[in-house]
Amino acid sequence: MVEIFDDRVDIVSPGGVCKGVTSDNFGTISITRNSTIATLLHRSHYIEQMGTGIKRMRNATREAQVAEPEFDLSDFFKVTFWRNDPDISIGRQSAANRLQSATTADRKRKVISFLEAYQQAKVIDLINIIGLSEGRVRDILREMVSDGTIEKVGKNRYAYYVLKQ
Repeated sequence: MVEIFDDRVDIVSPGGVCKGVTSDNFGTISITRNSTIATLLHRSHYIEQMGTGIKRMRNATREAQVAEPEFDLSDFFKVTFWRNDPDISIGRQSAANRLQSATTADRKRKVISFLEAYQQAKVIDLINIIGLSEGRVRDILREMVSDGTIEKVGKNRYAYYVLKQ
């Protein structure tokens, strides 16, 4: 269930966290409810990485310069994302608007930071982080490949980018 408020967004899932996950190790270990399904989804490239969601949420909120999400690990699993400005409704402050004044160098730094944190990125990951159109993100990635900062691995929809060693 997703609940949208002026000051926050709450996402609630019944069932709580998997057995073995405690408040002490939450976000540092990965336990799947159904390892067969998780493996199948990973091998079919439907999911890219397992066990990175909490870290990615925390990094995304830092990047957006909002408070880190709050987690409730009771009978229901709940995550709360706080907003900076309660007067801003969903969609009004898109990533593109926040980054209008950002330079190409700033955008390249965001790509590098993401790759340092996650080792690889697909175009869709970077669209969400940078907040630009797919075409513009691809232009930035082409520039970074050509100047030797990053490397493209694979082709077409299976392509991803890594920092050049």
